[in-house]
Amino acid sequence: MKDTWNAKDGDCMIFAELFTKKLLKDGVKDFKVHEGYVIFEGENVRFEHTWIKLADGILIDETVSQFSKEFDTTTISYLEYNSYTPKRYLKLCKRYPTPPPSFKDFEERYSEKETNLLFS
Repeated sequence: MKDTWNAKDGDCMIFAELFTKKLLKDGVKDFKVHEGYVIFEGENVRFEHTWIKLADGILIDETVSQFSKEFDTTTISYLEYNSYTPKRYLKLCKRYPTPPPSFKDFEERYSEKETNLLFS
């Protein structure tokens, strides 16, 4: 799990859609997109969140930094309530679109260096 961007509320869904497309384009098909909650140890709060988990158990959550101003992201736990195949998740994204629709739009919000590390 990386803490790469200064993410904002809602970026997790945008990232999940874009990175799902990237993984599929690169031939990676054995993963799931999860929706659920992030919970911080010692805190009595939870936040809705979206992340990707590869078949080998590697969790990809590039937007966890949206919580780092208020909480210690090293104490995070994930509680899933929905799990989607890549194909199903992308169908949902078409039905309920979340802008921006391209990597170029993301690059305008985040530094080129950080974006290239993630998507190159």
